[in-house]
Amino acid sequence: MKRYKKILVPVDGSKMSKMAFEQALELAKITEGEIKVVHVLEPHLGMVDPFEPSHMPTGEGVNIDEKGDIAEMLHKYVHLGEEAGVQITSEVLIGHTADEIVKESSNHDLVIIGSMGHGAVASFFLGSNAEKVSRHACCPVMLVREIGRECKI
Repeated sequence: MKRYKKILVPVDGSKMSKMAFEQALELAKITEGEIKVVHVLEPHLGMVDPFEPSHMPTGEGVNIDEKGDIAEMLHKYVHLGEEAGVQITSEVLIGHTADEIVKESSNHDLVIIGSMGHGAVASFFLGSNAEKVSRHACCPVMLVREIGRECKI
């Protein structure tokens, strides 16, 4: 099973994204693959220059504490990979979460994503990023669900 050499794992600090990373780590060991962990910063007021034609976020609206927390989270994932003997790279992307993950998926063999990150209420109002990624990614997608979770039809 040497097929999934380049694995993309979006992380948001949630328990489900950690579980997705753990699955990716196990698979990367088997396939002798590498993992890229990404965190996506969503554009919001303060990050957008209204006079800029593209209306893309500049990243300046992210506070220092948030930047530090994100860098620390990504560093932990890289360190876990080093301990397991798996090459891990990390990147912070700026944009709409599902869109950025889908774009990044074109450079990977597999996306492993937690099925619910920020919570059911956010998923209800914002739509599920995992569901959007699974529909539009350029490569196969593995959705990681909580073990022991009740199955409903």
